[in-house]
Amino acid sequence: MSRAIVVANAGSSSLKFTEYLVRADRTLQRHLGGTLEELYGAARFRARDAEGNTLAEHRWPVRTPPGHEGALDFIFQWMREAGSDADVIAVGHRVVHGGADYAAPVRIDDTVLTKLEALYRWHRSISRTICCRSG
Repeated sequence: MSRAIVVANAGSSSLKFTEYLVRADRTLQRHLGGTLEELYGAARFRARDAEGNTLAEHRWPVRTPPGHEGALDFIFQWMREAGSDADVIAVGHRVVHGGADYAAPVRIDDTVLTKLEALYRWHRSISRTICCRSG
């Protein structure tokens, strides 16, 4: 089975993701990616392969948007069922603004989350959901 790393970028109303396969020489190969937009309105999902071909599309009714947590559930379920047979070995999450404390990549832990909560009230649930729902 292939091994993969998933990178997520959660915005205020969207979620982007990319899956990279880990090659034998430990380099990464973009495998697939996608977006979920308008997570609290007329939400829509689109996934594409590395060449840009559409793999899947989905729309939610306006009255039943998935929100961030539902979007993550949908992505990981879709990846397991249709998108990839790779074993996800790591998940990364992009934080756009880390304030004065974080200007470079860091591993997310409770201390980092506590500091980021002052900047983003929703960050803890998104980050924890990304980290804990990947498997």
